[in-house]
Amino acid sequence: MFVLQLLVISIIISIGLVIRLIYMGYCDAIFKNQHDVWGGYTTGHLGITFSLFYTGKVPPLFKDFNMSYQFYHFKTAHVIFAGFMQFMKIFVGENQYVLYQSLKIVSTMMSFGILVLTYFILKELNLTKRSLIFALILTISFPTLVILGANTNNDTALFFFTYLSIVDYKTGTINTDL
Repeated sequence: MFVLQLLVISIIISIGLVIRLIYMGYCDAIFKNQHDVWGGYTTGHLGITFSLFYTGKVPPLFKDFNMSYQFYHFKTAHVIFAGFMQFMKIFVGENQYVLYQSLKIVSTMMSFGILVLTYFILKELNLTKRSLIFALILTISFPTLVILGANTNNDTALFFFTYLSIVDYKTGTINTDL
């Protein structure tokens, strides 16, 4: 019975990944269904990511009015994005648009990680097998979590690292040392 349940859970999580991959292909990293990614390559999340990509530094957020609202965002996602763009530069060249599009890969993988971590969190709630499966189906199809699969701002990383901080990586259980 355990093997069958694990197979069903694996299929559900795989369907969640496919949904996110389809949505990732549907969305543009800058113009379609994005949040706080606007104004060109010098403002918003786009500007922070490209500043880190080209200079290794966060732009001066208070010198430019268009960047002043970004001061409260944690920059971990932007650092990861800039590093991934440096890696992708080897394969796709210096085209800014193509490099930024490649960041949907990072967001989709983090979104997939959220699905896997959600399973570990739900497992700790001692739900019945049916309830666990139902909760996973809700999670893979929850619109906000699907949208995170193609976001190129810091929202997906925020969710991913929050979930990661809850789950103990060694045991796959809830971290009680918080």
